Amino acid sequence: MIAPQQIQERRRDELLRRQLGLQLLAAIDDPAITDIIVNEDGRVWLEARGKGLYQGSFCIPASQREGLIGTVAATLGMVANADNPIVEGELAIARIRFEGLLAPVVRQPCFAMRKPAQILYTLDDYVRDGIVTEAKAEVFRDAIRRRHNIAIGGGTGSGKTTLGGALINEMVASSDPNERYVIIEDTLEIQCRAQNLVQLHTSEAVDLPLCQ
Repeated sequence: MIAPQQIQERRRDELLRRQLGLQLLAAIDDPAITDIIVNEDGRVWLEARGKGLYQGSFCIPASQREGLIGTVAATLGMVANADNPIVEGELAIARIRFEGLLAPVVRQPCFAMRKPAQILYTLDDYVRDGIVTEAKAEVFRDAIRRRHNIAIGGGTGSGKTTLGGALINEMVASSDPNERYVIIEDTLEIQCRAQNLVQLHTSEAVDLPLCQ
């Protein structure tokens, strides 16, 4: 027997897929595509590994964009309207990071979706592909061996999560295999090979007690 909660979740998933439509679902299923952006004019822009940013061959009408943002808000336990025009969160489908915008912060509904990394990139891969030199990779490895703090900064899409994952997995490869790792993210994106691992998902709905 299927529990009522499971039935409700299934219905939400089906509604979300209908709102996305076949073309967006195909882009989501494409392993090369990392980002899907739909602007106020309905034009779809895609970003893919090895290809960069390019315009898609289809557009999304305003009614579908608005309906999708409202559906995403409902699945996240939020409300999308003029008083709450920004909807952010993680979709149940493929753990996609979603941001939708409504009037009055934009003239027409628009949204962006980012898929989590599908491939674990290592420091050796960075060196192989000529992104960093062996000397710079050794700087990272030395910092890891010395247990130094490492801060990673950069703009959207600059590769912060990918580099962070590479450094974390360098730690896993070079340390005690039983060492415990705790990763905290607002969206669960980092892939980690550690066996002793907990990945925490931040939530604005949880109030943590203040230290006295």
